[in-house]
Amino acid sequence: LSVVDELRTLVQTVNPPAALGLMAKLAAGDLERRPAKEVSEGLVSRLVDGLAAARALCPPPLQRTPDELILPRQMALLPLFALSLLKIPALNALDSRTPTAHPDSATSGLQLARSLPVHLLSTLLL
Repeated sequence: LSVVDELRTLVQTVNPPAALGLMAKLAAGDLERRPAKEVSEGLVSRLVDGLAAARALCPPPLQRTPDELILPRQMALLPLFALSLLKIPALNALDSRTPTAHPDSATSGLQLARSLPVHLLSTLLL
């Protein structure tokens, strides 16, 4: 693993599929201790915190526009990836709006998220 000394360098070299896989593994671990709704809300909260932190790295003229979402190119798809993560059965299986909601699909999705390596997990989620 390469080590960087600046946060800006880290943001510029982020790998979105790897970030998605890491978020999925963290969510799978959280599902053992908390309800799915809390885990989903935590994912959204972490995403918003990450986007706010990335915004702080923008040049000062871009920081003055509060209504715009400005992301480095590497992180532009991260919100969509997080949305795909929120749609996996383990986090969404007991949603009453889903006609095929099944606890078994939630369990199998959780087991996949916990057992697959990050690169395969991100491929499955994309």
